[in-house]
Amino acid sequence: MAQVDVAANEGITEMLIMATDISSPAASAVEQMCLVKTACAASIDSGYATFTQCTEENLSMVTAATCAVSADSFTNDTIHIEHPFTCGSESATVKGFIAVNHDGDAVYYSCCFAGDISLEPSDTITCSVKARHYNV
Repeated sequence: MAQVDVAANEGITEMLIMATDISSPAASAVEQMCLVKTACAASIDSGYATFTQCTEENLSMVTAATCAVSADSFTNDTIHIEHPFTCGSESATVKGFIAVNHDGDAVYYSCCFAGDISLEPSDTITCSVKARHYNV
């Protein structure tokens, strides 16, 4: 099975909320990431409740180390979200990761790995989303 990743409908909805709600845009901002520990199916219809988050030390929901916009074809057309997860004191098997909004209730991006990844204590896996948005 190949790795699959998508921009989720929930995230697209959150972007529209952020674009139209100047009173509280921070709630919709892309900000957090976590690893996924059970069956992972990246689909545009995959919502926050679809994924079982890792609860192991240092693998659960965190504020992403990098969350920035940059230019590819035009100013601010690309978003980059990245975080290095370093496994704590117990081993873990991860199946993917999600990037979510500030409130932690909507998935912007999900990525399901081609196969399970086994992490031993002190192993690090860096998860990254770089998405360019443009008109077709």
